Amino acid sequence: MISDWIETALPGVDDWARGGMGGLLLRLQADTMDDESFLKVCRKTGRLKDLVDRLLALGRVDDATGEARQASDYNLLGLADLFVQHGYGPLAETLMRDRAKVSQDTRLMEWVKRKCQESRRSDPGTGVR
Repeated sequence: MISDWIETALPGVDDWARGGMGGLLLRLQADTMDDESFLKVCRKTGRLKDLVDRLLALGRVDDATGEARQASDYNLLGLADLFVQHGYGPLAETLMRDRAKVSQDTRLMEWVKRKCQESRRSDPGTGVR
């Protein structure tokens, strides 16, 4: 019943509320929702982080990359960490470097720099110099 109410209310709410309602909907239907339904709810409610996380978990890296490329600079910062968590660190670095070339957001290159420093600390023989 609550899921139906959320579905009905979604078109009339702002983005912030839509995202919150989407999260509730995902939690309510977690046990019964298949992957494609999950992705559909994420897209419909603007839950980009959940969307990219699931796409990466499903091995749909190209789809996840496409979503990340369309994200705002702010959202891309969080998404890049998701790519790293799923074992796609070099792809995350490429996404961030590409965006940094066309953005004035200095946090993008700061992210790249931090990842390079972490790489050097964890394996000094392979770090970027």
